[in-house]
Amino acid sequence: MKNTIILTDDEALRLKSGDTMTLFRPLGEQPPDDYELSATYTEEAFYVTFELMGVGITIPLQYPVGEYGIRETWAYDRILEEDEHYKPVKATYFYKSDGLNQDVDWYSPATMPSDAIRGHLIVLEDTAKRVQNISINDIRAEGVCDTRNAQNEIVETYEEKWIQLWDSLNAKRGYPYEKNPWNWVLELSGIEK
Repeated sequence: MKNTIILTDDEALRLKSGDTMTLFRPLGEQPPDDYELSATYTEEAFYVTFELMGVGITIPLQYPVGEYGIRETWAYDRILEEDEHYKPVKATYFYKSDGLNQDVDWYSPATMPSDAIRGHLIVLEDTAKRVQNISINDIRAEGVCDTRNAQNEIVETYEEKWIQLWDSLNAKRGYPYEKNPWNWVLELSGIEK
């Protein structure tokens, strides 16, 4: 499949359950600090425009509205067939989002073979937003919950948990929460194939 999107194990599990969800992914190319979002074009030309004093820059949408295969953490057990370079052509695949705790070597979603893709999703909407402008409803749509103790008192707020999640996924890649990077905001829905 040509168009794919990488999901964490939790994201793949939530999408598999049939939820519509929101994902946030940093723009690979960040506009200069003072530039503001001025337009999102998704009908024919897939890009967003940022402007400062009438000067605009355009960044292509990374995930235009449409169908994608889901790349997730995976493993394989038996090789049923190999090509001339001894690479698996057919194998028995396992997926970490299924909750399997088997003693197998898990592989990155980025290395998932096309024939191992089992799930599909549709990007329903795609726009851009700064990470620190994300609302409580957006955070909930991402699947983040507050943490409560036995007396039902809040120990960690939605925002605190969101910042922890964001930095665990993006800080090492150069997009820490404190820098307030621009993000793709993706509205997703799982589909059956």
